Amino acid sequence: MKTTTVFSTAMLLVLFANQQTAYAIEDLRLQIQGTDAVLSWPSIEGETFIVRYRPRLDEAHPWTLLTNDYSAATGTNRTTFTHVGMVEYPVAGGGGSGGGGNPPLLEGASTGQDDSDTDKTEWPPLPPAPWDARWFRDPKDQGEEATTESGGEVPLGAIGFYQVVRHGVHFIGLTNGMQLTGAVGLPIEVGHPEGELLHVTIMIDDYGTEAAAMLKPPFPTPFLYFTLDTRLLSNGVHTIQAEATWMVHPANPDPAALVDIASPVMEIEVFNEISFPNWSFHFGELYDSLLINAVSAHPEVDWEVAIFDSQNQYVGSFFGHTTDGQIRAVWNLIDPFGVRRDDPWFDADIYTMWEGGEAVASAPGSQAEVRMVYRSRSSGGAGLESGGTAATTPPKFKSFDQWPTQGNWVVANQQAFDQFIDHDLLDQMTDNFVGAAESRGYTVFPLDRPPGEALRLHVGPPHDPTNDWNTLRVALIEPSARNFYYFGHGGKNQIGSGTDAWTHISATQLYSALATANPNAANRHAYRYVFCDGCETAAGDLPLAFGIPKKKVMRLNDFLDDGRRPCAFMGWSKTKWIGLVGKYVWHDHVNFITHLQYEWIEQGKTLRQAAKDAAEYPDASEVNISNLKIYGYDQLRYHEYNQP
Repeated sequence: MKTTTVFSTAMLLVLFANQQTAYAIEDLRLQIQGTDAVLSWPSIEGETFIVRYRPRLDEAHPWTLLTNDYSAATGTNRTTFTHVGMVEYPVAGGGGSGGGGNPPLLEGASTGQDDSDTDKTEWPPLPPAPWDARWFRDPKDQGEEATTESGGEVPLGAIGFYQVVRHGVHFIGLTNGMQLTGAVGLPIEVGHPEGELLHVTIMIDDYGTEAAAMLKPPFPTPFLYFTLDTRLLSNGVHTIQAEATWMVHPANPDPAALVDIASPVMEIEVFNEISFPNWSFHFGELYDSLLINAVSAHPEVDWEVAIFDSQNQYVGSFFGHTTDGQIRAVWNLIDPFGVRRDDPWFDADIYTMWEGGEAVASAPGSQAEVRMVYRSRSSGGAGLESGGTAATTPPKFKSFDQWPTQGNWVVANQQAFDQFIDHDLLDQMTDNFVGAAESRGYTVFPLDRPPGEALRLHVGPPHDPTNDWNTLRVALIEPSARNFYYFGHGGKNQIGSGTDAWTHISATQLYSALATANPNAANRHAYRYVFCDGCETAAGDLPLAFGIPKKKVMRLNDFLDDGRRPCAFMGWSKTKWIGLVGKYVWHDHVNFITHLQYEWIEQGKTLRQAAKDAAEYPDASEVNISNLKIYGYDQLRYHEYNQP
């Protein structure tokens, strides 16, 4: 079993010079007591810790696990751990009275004699706090045997590093109610006694967010941290939570091979003078239109939006006034000289002016009712001396997606629950999507399957699961495939389960196959509607991999003013149960999906309303609808925006 654990914090120097500063548990301390190394750190009763040690930071000296389940001390807010006998004091050589088991003098200590000519070695500076001052030099770093004033040798056994990390997932330095502004780094501490860390995700208000990217290999070093762009959030109080996933049984294809641990939920307060909570990173898929939208913390301001092209050249400006803080300018890509601009991306500077001050935002970009003009107050800098703030966000990219005559369907379900009684109901539930599409004139991929039946993704003999998943891969890249329903195992970063790259489809694979990772890709293949009906599929990057914004409750005009096709992603943010007592299919889930199909497809309701109504049927009442997340346009109807 692979037992790689990622420790993000708490590297302690016992004896080693010229090491980079490491982010550690606050007030982590180390002392040498005789032949023992004693670590101590702040703790709370009920916490458990993992402690590791290595003598050097090279492959020849791997980490040694000292304990993987060390309980916090009771009755105190500080825990200690003693590494017994790790410090060795050799018998002293001649010439001095300080031999035996006594440690050498501390740095800066005096013998009472004139020490000026005794030791001319240029030692590196002391490590920063919280390192204990009683550290010892490594003679091997100087290529010679170092001695103390009294002749005692440096104890070679004192060389090494320690790692201390709490079990679970914890933000470092983040406290409830902390105010955040701009783009901030959020260090994160993750620890589990076994397994390989796969990824760490972040949720804002119980939804995934584009304001902070998922952490995945190669992980940032020397510590894990999220970069949270608070400018993409609305001002006010938000909840924040992180969750880490480890693979602990690589040979096991079942999701039980994964361990998910979430951090405590915390509250943050966000404030930015100019923010972009409804920002879209693409424009122009359907027609020439680009939306610049922002929110001013001052509700009543005069504003200017200054557009810049991909060469950072000024194009022109929009001007307006708002009484509710909403700033909105829609551009048809015609510049003030009547020339259509076809740059691959644009961005903007946004200026707001109010009595007594002004704020400035370099932006990614009430609606401006004036034409674009070629003059910019920003070029003169008038009034900037009165104060303000600034922000920078990414540009808006032109979408080159070639939409087909109509958006067709891909439907698949994994045969992972055949051991349950009534498992055939899961097939029928999935097949209903196929029948609805085929009866309405849509093509359902793959083509080589029985009419009215979804693609079955088998999990073992006599079928080859690899062939099934490869068939699904081919279906998903069909140019006209723009709607997808999948039922089966899932995760934050994949549909399917296990570590075999051929029997699941990861977000990374989708980014590559659908060209959704590169915003300038000419062969971008975004989906209109996706429902990944599997565990935790809404908690990671799958929406983005299908080309769908990872934003909740996007308005129709936010799409249309950007010339974009409205689209939606549905998935579950938590583990979703399918079996009961290990032998029965959970009928409530089958009933919920069946009612959702009826309300959305047959009754023509919006996605949000259809999901709400489906959960109110008595035979689906146990389904936790709060865990069903819809990203993008949650008012999408079955047929809407599925044509050119």
